[in-house]
Amino acid sequence: MSFWSLISFFGVITGIIILTLLFKITKVHKRYVPIIIYVILVLLHLFVLSVTQIDVKDFPHLLYVTEPFSMLYALLIYIYVRNQQKPQLELRRSDLILLIPFILSVLSYLPYFLLSAEDKLADHSSFGSVHQDILENIWEWNFEIIVNSAFLIAALQELKKYNLNIKEQFSDVHKVDLHLTRRVIQVCLAGYALEFIFVYLTFFGFPYYSFLYKVVSAFNFVVLFFIGYDAFISHKHIDELLRSWEEIPESEITLDGQIVKYTKSVLSDDSMEEIKEKLLKYMKESQPFLNSKLRIKDLSDLTNIPSHHISYVINKSFQQNFYEFINHYRVEAAKVLLRDTKFKDYTYTAIGFEVGFNSKSAFYAAFKKNTGTTPAQF
Repeated sequence: MSFWSLISFFGVITGIIILTLLFKITKVHKRYVPIIIYVILVLLHLFVLSVTQIDVKDFPHLLYVTEPFSMLYALLIYIYVRNQQKPQLELRRSDLILLIPFILSVLSYLPYFLLSAEDKLADHSSFGSVHQDILENIWEWNFEIIVNSAFLIAALQELKKYNLNIKEQFSDVHKVDLHLTRRVIQVCLAGYALEFIFVYLTFFGFPYYSFLYKVVSAFNFVVLFFIGYDAFISHKHIDELLRSWEEIPESEITLDGQIVKYTKSVLSDDSMEEIKEKLLKYMKESQPFLNSKLRIKDLSDLTNIPSHHISYVINKSFQQNFYEFINHYRVEAAKVLLRDTKFKDYTYTAIGFEVGFNSKSAFYAAFKKNTGTTPAQF
């Protein structure tokens, strides 16, 4: 078995395991259906690749049968990310328009699919000529790269909206911010950019196609693993987040990073100043930020200030969201402990946990943002 066949084999095994786990959580939460479809398509691609590499003469009709599905990979990731703010899968009529690139791809391959087995094998045997590859496939490659990159950029925008929304309600977002999914999407965009460069290098005689095709297949396996893994480990925390979200009236949630127009009376300047003073006093005396799981609803219950008023005052008076507001207090408390000789034997991570942070990365990021330096440099 060749090296690439071995990669495909392990990709299929890993995909089946991930698919089994995703089916388990999708029984309750349909918003993971796009990822299940994504995993199935990647598994199908890896299977076809493995079979045709063993002996293409026995399976000529499998040649390129999965190629049109490459137009769906990024689209499925986009729909998955878009639905992370929903308790269930939500599809729109306008989503049918998003299938146009896939339909065009199917139509472009249709003449080839209708060829006889002999004609397909003859075409396949001539494949690999740089001149022929460029003439026949350059526009297809460009189209695929542009379409998938557009969907991935849209997915990043949805993640940005999602993160802005959760930061308006929660002080600890590390387990639900889908940071792994964001990193995978960014890596995918870099991969498409690299593929775009190689396509045009081929025009000048760089014989890349065979090798790159295998690399892309291996890359799909890596993306498959991390997207599936992130979905599985984050779903419990996101479910908890959504349950908390449901406790807050929809009109009180900041949407798309913008302050909502409250249906209730807008706060007067005097009322806003009164709430601000009450909030600052409570933060100083009771230090609720030491609770690593503090939510805006919890702070509302503790202060008897409506949660939408707290959000409004924090946004207007401090130009911060709830997450930034609470973490500012945690950083100030950490600065006190870092100067205190009683805590000289504590690690920086332990200091972060003492003041309410739930992870080293969250502590370091917030400290850097608030002070412009790291805990060690401070």
